[in-house]
Amino acid sequence: MKKDVKSYVEHNKDYEGQFGIESFRKAKSEYEKGNVFEHGGFKKAVQMSGNNNLHIDIGSGGGWLLFKTSPLFEKVIGVEPSKAACNNVSVLIKEYGFNNIELINLDMIDAMKKINLQTPAFFTTVIVLSHIKNFYV
Repeated sequence: MKKDVKSYVEHNKDYEGQFGIESFRKAKSEYEKGNVFEHGGFKKAVQMSGNNNLHIDIGSGGGWLLFKTSPLFEKVIGVEPSKAACNNVSVLIKEYGFNNIELINLDMIDAMKKINLQTPAFFTTVIVLSHIKNFYV
């Protein structure tokens, strides 16, 4: 099956253009102010999962969810096809001292092949599925 990359190409232009590192810092701050982790139901979902070993966020974008779950899991993996987004998030990972976050710069299909899960994991996708045509989802 041919990969649907149209939405990725359009979305990636934002990461390569207007969304520099300062934009990523600002977004992290805005998510903190709005308490999106709790209000969006993520905190409750993590608590209900009973899994604190591994969190995998498909389409991690600016990394805000990775930063929130890092203290709650032994390991956190962000899967993001945008190299520009991964580069910016890597800077923030170092700045904020998150040492259990790994970024995988691949699409979700190729990343899952690379991860080769052998144990249960807590998955999030936030809005990534909205970028993919229903046929592929």
